[in-house]
Amino acid sequence: MKAYQCHRSLAEKWEAEIYPAQSTYESPLNAINLFVLLDLLGAVDPHVPSYFPTTHWAYQGMAKIETRMRHLGLLATQPQNPFLPESDKAA
Repeated sequence: MKAYQCHRSLAEKWEAEIYPAQSTYESPLNAINLFVLLDLLGAVDPHVPSYFPTTHWAYQGMAKIETRMRHLGLLATQPQNPFLPESDKAA
């Protein structure tokens, strides 16, 4: 199954699933604040820049996660540089 078909199928499933009436969100799809697809990077040593000030907060959060996962040995790759190197950049 191609990646876009898998993502579309998951989105349809999440949209159809309804949370109980007292829930903050109506469905899993409505509960998503940020959805980032990293499965299509594919480069041996990817470098993902932070282009937009409005989403730099998310970039910084992902960079912290990458750093922590590398520190804990949870990622299989060991590149010379982090994938998200611009976390210290001013927004």
